[in-house]
Amino acid sequence: MTHRTDEAQTPQGTGQMSSLPSCSSCKSWQPKQSGGMAKHRMAICERNPRWKFFPPQSSCPHFQAAPTDVVESRIVWLGAAR
Repeated sequence: MTHRTDEAQTPQGTGQMSSLPSCSSCKSWQPKQSGGMAKHRMAICERNPRWKFFPPQSSCPHFQAAPTDVVESRIVWLGAAR
């Protein structure tokens, strides 16, 4: 079972971000297949059950880089969703 939480982003007590890349730049993060949750900037991960959604800043040790054009599109989409 993959354990992913926002706490994984900030090592306890350090106030610094984890060195793991975020979901928003991972090929497993699937906002286009996430239906209405995408409007909340949440998306499914193909490595997890389809009923689990993750925010773009989450991370996990199974990161696989998405193609550059996909990452750039997500940056634009996430910026517009604010």
